Amino acid sequence: MDHLDLHDKFYLSHVCRATRALTKRDWERAIGQLSDDEEVDFLVGLAFVKPNYWTCQHCCQLHRRLDSDLPGWYIRDEDYGTCPYGRGAETRKMLQSTYHEIRHSHVQQAIKLTQRPQDDKDGYLEKLLRPFERLAVSPEFLDMHLLMDLWADLRIVGGRCLSFTKCDFWVDVKEISLDNLDGLEVCSHMGSWEVKSAGPYPDSYLSRDCGVKGFMDDIHLALSTPGREVSGYCSLCVTDYVAVAVDGKLLIKRWADLGRYLSPLSRENPEFEARVSGFYYGPAEISVHHIPGSARQRYSEGWSTASERYQRHARVM
Repeated sequence: MDHLDLHDKFYLSHVCRATRALTKRDWERAIGQLSDDEEVDFLVGLAFVKPNYWTCQHCCQLHRRLDSDLPGWYIRDEDYGTCPYGRGAETRKMLQSTYHEIRHSHVQQAIKLTQRPQDDKDGYLEKLLRPFERLAVSPEFLDMHLLMDLWADLRIVGGRCLSFTKCDFWVDVKEISLDNLDGLEVCSHMGSWEVKSAGPYPDSYLSRDCGVKGFMDDIHLALSTPGREVSGYCSLCVTDYVAVAVDGKLLIKRWADLGRYLSPLSRENPEFEARVSGFYYGPAEISVHHIPGSARQRYSEGWSTASERYQRHARVM
């Protein structure tokens, strides 16, 4: 029994009398002695065998899953029930696009139910991995004249959660330009913001980032050389992107590796902390060592058993 993790021993203590005798201890005291990081790790392990629950790292509790809690659905504070932190607690979103945000609860459940399909009694995994599409919508926080077609997909490959997003941007009655893209983000570290200055480059656009440069240079290059695919990556989180301008539109594809089934506070799970640092949460204190293009390659080569039936509907890889 000594080789088992604490959450495994706790689970066995509730299986039958024999295992309860083998794992006998004062569980209230044992759990109470855990640090915050250790308690979240304990709960994540426990949630793995509880298909309808996910772990909130802020209030150190298991929350019951809402069947309507999907990446394309806006979750409200009241939907968190007893969680004192509400919507802002659970994440600091791991990945966001207009009308589509991926939270750590989605990552937990997608990986867990893919590895334990027998627990998916109500088909939640199928809904979670179903491709998401919105057409001719106006992106939040961007130019009011800008329109966007959005296509997004989650895929589990080798126990890792991977995301693909494709956005077509255009402006009615004219060609798209940098003027329309102030506020555009590709991850929490790379985005564009208008910079007004009296210097030699007034109204220029710079990448507002935490040490990552070049995103807006790539967008500018794509717009100035229509038809040419310009690729790039984030050096802090595992995100790859491609930009290409065609017929007055700007197409941006993004691939992101959101990590494995681990506690969001685990040192073995740097994907979470690296991804939620950035614009809104201060400079990145951690980066994930990775090979540029690895997220794109993993997504393109891998096929999740649960989502395979939907992949034939994907437009562009």
